Amino acid sequence: RDHYYRIMHQQRDQSGEEHPEIIVEEIWDTLLKEQGMRPASARFRLTAILAQLYRGISRKRLRPYPGVKETLDILRGSYRLALRRSAPSAWRAISIR
Repeated sequence: RDHYYRIMHQQRDQSGEEHPEIIVEEIWDTLLKEQGMRPASARFRLTAILAQLYRGISRKRLRPYPGVKETLDILRGSYRLALRRSAPSAWRAISIR
């Protein structure tokens, strides 16, 4: 986990943006490459699987802020609501479900 976060911080620092999108597939690709995994085509397939798996496991720790459901129920009565996610692309589909 420490190695993953080190790569993630390097990616963020290299972007130059204040709030960059973290590209989790690139993190996994870098990690696998550093561990000696070749060829790139095998890493490419595995990085997408690892990104989705990691997100699926990490979702077990996520909880909504207190009062969010009640607030959305109230707003739903007066407004048409939409969902906006800014998560890395590998995580979007699994997060919305």
